Amino acid sequence: MDDERIIQVIQQFLKEKGYISSLQALEKETGQVFSEEGLDRGSELLNILSEWVDMDLARQTYTLDLERQEVIDELRVPGSGVFASQQLASLDKLHRGNILAVRLYGDAGRTMLATGSADRSVVVSDVTAVVDAACGPSGVMMQAAVPISNAAVLSVDVHPIHRRVLACSSMDGSVHL
Repeated sequence: MDDERIIQVIQQFLKEKGYISSLQALEKETGQVFSEEGLDRGSELLNILSEWVDMDLARQTYTLDLERQEVIDELRVPGSGVFASQQLASLDKLHRGNILAVRLYGDAGRTMLATGSADRSVVVSDVTAVVDAACGPSGVMMQAAVPISNAAVLSVDVHPIHRRVLACSSMDGSVHL
């Protein structure tokens, strides 16, 4: 698109939007008087911008698709072989209801397991023996079974510094420490 055509499209935009003094100033400065001759459609500048926006969105979508495909391809690459390969134990009857939240964490050299349940309680268990494979599930010692809420416990997390402080969220919208 040459300079005269660009000016003509800008002039059309100014006229359509009612910017007559701006149109006159542009005509005076460029020496090009506005004429609709040769313009194929109304609002040509807006159409050009709209087409550019569509092309830019298509480019962004294509880029996102490529990035997404790269992530998918990375997930398909076999790992280092370091992954869970066996069940160490099955800890049954920690709760009366379905377990909805699980968190493993370390505390003073021990491996702790915090679970939250639909029975509205949190159970904290010392599973060091199981994790160290020194003994079977009988080595699990339940530390605490605490009724937490009037609703099911949905998530459990441990304070990053004060390892004996748990945060629990419940289905009733409450959070408990």
